[in-house]
Order: sequence, then C-alpha cells, then structure tokens
Amino acid sequence: MSKKFYTVKQVAEALGFSTNTVYKYLDEGKIQATRLGTEGRFRISEAELLRLLGTKSNITEQITEVPAAMQNVPESFASSSQNPKVETKLEEEVSEVSFKDDVSLLNKISNPSIFDWFIACLSLFVGLSYFLFPNYTQGISYEPYFLFNQVSKLSLIVLAVVLLAADIFVHKNRFLKIAINTLLAILFIALAIPAFYTENYLNALGDGTVGIFILAFIVVKLNDFEKFSLIILTLAFLSGAMFLIEPSFFPDQNIAQLISDNLPIFGLFWFTTFLAILVGAFWGYFKHKKILIVSFITLGLGSFVYAVIVISQGFWEQGVHAIVFGSFAFIFPFWKRFESLAKYSKKELLESFIWFFAVLIAGIGLIIYIQGSFIDNVLKENKRALETARSVIYEYLSQSQDDISRFAANKRLLPFMKDPLLNQADLNSIASEFYSNSTVFRRVLIIDSKGKGISVYPEDKTFQGLSVSDRDYFFLAQSAKKIVVSGALEPRFGTESRVIVVSFPLLDENGKFLGVIAGSLDFVKLGNKLNEIKFGSAGEFVIADSNKRIIMHPDSSFLLKPVQKGGALDMAVSGKTGSSQSYDEDGSLSIKAFAPLSSYGWGIKAQQPLKDLIIKNSTTSFLIFIVTIISGIGSLMSVLYFKKK
Repeated sequence: MSKKFYTVKQVAEALGFSTNTVYKYLDEGKIQATRLGTEGRFRISEAELLRLLGTKSNITEQITEVPAAMQNVPESFASSSQNPKVETKLEEEVSEVSFKDDVSLLNKISNPSIFDWFIACLSLFVGLSYFLFPNYTQGISYEPYFLFNQVSKLSLIVLAVVLLAADIFVHKNRFLKIAINTLLAILFIALAIPAFYTENYLNALGDGTVGIFILAFIVVKLNDFEKFSLIILTLAFLSGAMFLIEPSFFPDQNIAQLISDNLPIFGLFWFTTFLAILVGAFWGYFKHKKILIVSFITLGLGSFVYAVIVISQGFWEQGVHAIVFGSFAFIFPFWKRFESLAKYSKKELLESFIWFFAVLIAGIGLIIYIQGSFIDNVLKENKRALETARSVIYEYLSQSQDDISRFAANKRLLPFMKDPLLNQADLNSIASEFYSNSTVFRRVLIIDSKGKGISVYPEDKTFQGLSVSDRDYFFLAQSAKKIVVSGALEPRFGTESRVIVVSFPLLDENGKFLGVIAGSLDFVKLGNKLNEIKFGSAGEFVIADSNKRIIMHPDSSFLLKPVQKGGALDMAVSGKTGSSQSYDEDGSLSIKAFAPLSSYGWGIKAQQPLKDLIIKNSTTSFLIFIVTIISGIGSLMSVLYFKKK
C-alpha cells in the first residue's frame, strides 16, 4: 500500500459526505487519522480511505447525517473558519493536494454504467466471433460482403474498448458516450443488412434489434435495467415468432424438424414461458425482487442452452449474442449495486477492468491459437493426402500406358489391321481379350487408318464406322507416332460423363500407319482408389486436365466445367503448388492443398469443407470461448458480490 494521505475535504468527497460529517466521525473514532501537531489539520491514510469505501453503507446505517449548522464542529476547524486568512491558506493547501491527486489514475475512474458494459461486451465478442469461422461466412453468397463485414467487425472491437474506457475514466462526458453509442448502433444495423440478404435471418434479427434499441435509448431516457429488459424480452419474443412461422430458421435441423412436427406444442411452450418471464420481470421489478431474480435466471439459462446448440452447428455470432445476454441476465437484477460502485474502492474497480481484459486477451489468444493449429493440421492432412493421390494417379496412368503398349505389340493384331473390315470378328475377339487383361480401362477401341471405329469392347454398335479423326488421341498418335494421353472429352457414344483416352499408333513393318488401338480410362476404378485415401470426415479430390476443365469431382454436374480463374485448380494446372482457403465449385468455403500433375499437364486439389471442420472442432473452441466470456463478465460480478461492502 502506498503512503498517500488525504485531507478531510477529499475524504468527504470520496464518501459523498459533508466535511462536518467527516469531522464528527473523527471525533467519534469511526475514522482513524493523523493530526499535524496537537491542534493541526487531520490527514487520513489511503488504507483507511479504502476501508471506509468498503464500509460506507455500515457507517451511514449507524449515524444519520445532520445539517452542518447543527453539528459539533471541532474547535480547530471552527477557529480556522472564523479566520479568513487561515481559511484561505487551508483551501489553497487542499486545492494543491487535490490537483496532485487528480493526476492519479485511480482518481480519474468514474462510476460505470452496467448497460454500457453490456453493449461493449456484446460488441467486443460479436466482433471477435468473426475470426472464429462463423457459419455465415461459409457460403459464397457472403463473398461480396467480405471486406465490409471485416471492417465492421474490427470497428466493433475498437469502439467496444473505447466505450469501456470512456465509461470508466470519463463517465461524465455525455457527448463522447452518445457519439460512441451512435456509431455502434449504426454498425449493428449495417451488419444486419447483408445478413438479411444472405438469408442469415437470425443474425439480422439480433444485430438489427440491438442497433435500433441503442439508437432509441440515446433519445429515450430509461435506467439500465429497463434498457436491457426491453432488448432481451423483444429478442425472445421475435425469435420464438420466427421459429413458429418458419421452423427451418432454427440452426439445428433436427430440432427444426421437431418444431415443425409439433408447432402448436412449441408455440404454447415458448410463449407461455415468455409470458411468465415477462410478468415475473414486471412484478419482481415493482414488488418482489426474488421473483425478478428467478425470471432473469431462467432467461440466462435458456440463453446458455441456445448458445450450446447454435455454436455446435458453427453459428458463432448467434452463440455470442446468447452467451452475453445470458451472462448479463444474471447481473442486471442487481443493477443498482453496479451503479453505486462509489462505495467500493476505485482501485478494486480498476482491478476488475484489468482482469476483464486480461481474461479476454488470454481466452481469445488461446482460441485463435487452437483454431490456427487446427487449420495447420488440416492443411498438413490435405498435403499428405494430396501426395498419396498424386502417386496413385501417376501409377494408374502409367499402368494404362503399359497396357496399351503391350496390346499394340501383340503380333496377332497387325495382320488383321491390314484389312480390318474383312477381319472384323477377329478384331472383336482381340478387343475383348485386351479388355479382360486390363484393370484400368473402361473400354478398348480399335480404329482404322482413316479414323473410323472398327471394334470396341464392351460392345456398342454406334461405334462401328464412327469417325474420330478429329480427336486428339487419333491425330496426335498418327502424326507423332507415339503414345498419347488425351484431354477430357465429351463422349460420342456410351453413358460416360467424360472420357480420357490413352492411344497407341499401329504401324506395319515399313512404318506405314494402319490405325490406332486405344483404351478409355475407367474413372470409377480410379475414384475408388482415391476414396481409399481418407483425410477428414469430408475430404475430397478434384482434378482438372491440361485444358483447365474438371475431369474428376464428387459432384458429376461439375464435370467438364472450366476451373475457377485464379483458384486452386487453375494454379495447379499452371504448375504451382500451395494451399488456400477459398470457395469451391459448389460455393462452400474450403481448406485446400493443390499441386500439378506435371507429366500430363493436369492439376489436382485436396479439399475439406470448412463448415464440417468447424462443427467438428467447435466443442473445444466453444468451451474456451464461453469460459472467456463468463470469466470476463465475472469481473463485474466480483465487484458486485465478492468485494467487501
């Protein structure tokens, strides 16, 4: 404890008493002080002042303050009051000490407003939730609002800290607090607009309602409890109405289905509970405080249950609203205690403020570290899977080239190719034999020197006589006289979605071109091999050919579609290796690792949808996040309940 001492006037100001009352307490021994000389002025130590601040209510209960004119004033004080010169000198000395004390941080602390702390905490945690991969960022519909939301959430964090600091250190600066609250209200309302347009209606409801009420409270004067009650009860009513009108709005689809199947029961339960809490809040506020406490504890517990449900589904922002509202529901029934914090030590209030931010920084830092480590682990998992997949694909394509080369070297084939029409039956037999000896081809094709189909197995009558002279696997094999792996092609016969053909030119002993033997890759077998490479709960591979068209995708509707410009596959086909976090073909935000398949000019990516990953990882992050919020807000409760009164 420092050796600071205070004058009678300063102690009177701190306790909210007159100086005469302080002198009376000094005479009665209720205040311990040091006197300068036998008849000098009193000086009260800081330790004694802190004790008095903690026991102010007890003092006032023991002695009722009487008018200054009727009090017994110490003789030394009376004599100084009757001597103008002495009084002036005393005031000058008091003024000097007050000036020195005013520069102290503790003396700059004001009595805080619990509603300001509520709005600041809500803004702070809503802003921070953006960096925890909330559900609404997972869809591509959010992409146009990415920068706007990022700037808005960062602004919420900054303004929340400024509001807390202003509320504690410059509480009487009403203009500053109005300006901060106006900006916060605008931000909340602004955030509700893109949430509405991206069909995140519950986010829009929460942010919009808070923003509108903050603006209204700048004009309409209510106490802190009334402000909080209006917001939380309005949100409870509107949320129930939304779930009743459209059950699918509920974040958990199993519960949404349960609501849909039991709409009358749900409506009766929700609004009966709401009415009971509403009546309990009003009755308790005006009549019985215990009923008020029970009503708000029920609200708080309900909010926590909802938070657990929504955060388990990745709806972080709704979860933050629920946790903050729930936490403050336990505090607001005691709002008068909070607003009378003058009876506590300013040092204790500052300690609570520091504790709040220490817990906040530690908790958020831990969550960000865990989330970052989680993403790093996912990327490592993706990269390992990617390398395994590349090996499987190279081996598969190498096998296809070995098979087609072996088929082309069969001595029975060339004699029949000199007159293919005459030897149709023999060529059909050879095609069937080649097919049965391969594990990588879906079809085996034999084509004559003019590019017309001779034989195919499995058989398809539409192939015979079909011209494929314009296909790269024919004219490149003819011109280069070497094995060719085609690009992705839309088939002209059969039921495949796309084909990639491996072909080999057939030449006689004089080097004359007789035709082509080819095999169509079996993507089902290749897909089965890739599916054996497990990574994550929903890990998947996507492959594009040298023309930057998709040739393998879990969703067949994307086959032969061009890759996204600047996306992972685009870079992979261009020969780049790396990782990214971006939207995939179906519009879901995914974590990706990508690399080229250089020998063929292809590209491959291994990706895991972030939505599924976050839901899987939400339990740990949720527990840390809720502990952070409750511990931080608990710093307020420590002042309200656990400090000496």
